[in-house]
This record gives sequence, C-alpha cells and structure tokens, in this order.
Amino acid sequence: MREMELFVDMIDEEEADRILRFFQESVPGVRKNSASLNQKKQHIKNIFKSLTPLMRKKRRNGGPAPFYTYINHYKFPELTKGNYKEQFIFLEELGEKIPPFLRFAIYY
Repeated sequence: MREMELFVDMIDEEEADRILRFFQESVPGVRKNSASLNQKKQHIKNIFKSLTPLMRKKRRNGGPAPFYTYINHYKFPELTKGNYKEQFIFLEELGEKIPPFLRFAIYY
C-alpha cells in the first residue's frame, strides 16, 4: 500500500471535505452534500493520482504532484522550534489528541 492510499484511508469526513475544497473538486455523479465517505475517498485517491480532468490539466501544465502539495500545506509552527528530541516529546504529549492522518502528515 502506498503512502497516499494509507493517508486517504485514515482521513475522516471533515478532512475529506477539506481536501475536495482545497483542490476545488467535487465527487462526480452525486450531489454536493450527498456523497458518502467511501465515494469521497475514492475520488480523493483519483485526485492524488492525477486521474481527474482538472488534475490532468494542471499536471500537463507543469503543476506539482497533488498528494505532496496537500501534505506540505500543513503548517506546524510548534515543530520548527527546538531540536529533534523536543519535537518528539511535544508529539508524544499530544498523543491521541491529534487524528491519525495529521500524525501521518507530521512524520511524513
């Protein structure tokens, strides 16, 4: 399983909506708010693989890879301070307070 698929499997409904808004995409064949989480995840996988018409156009014009673009858009100002040990301690203190997809983005 690739890291992109692992990330998509971890996301929840709210994050799926954020990703779709970030790329200005909607799930084809369903109304905007009636798509299930599985349909959204499948469409997000297609976005990350550049299989949607909008992503194909962007990639053809020299755009960056969508998955890495989205992962890199997360900002963690707390993790830029201090050394590796302090960052690791900070993440351990957060523990289960942050969702798994966000923890994945931090470590990626």
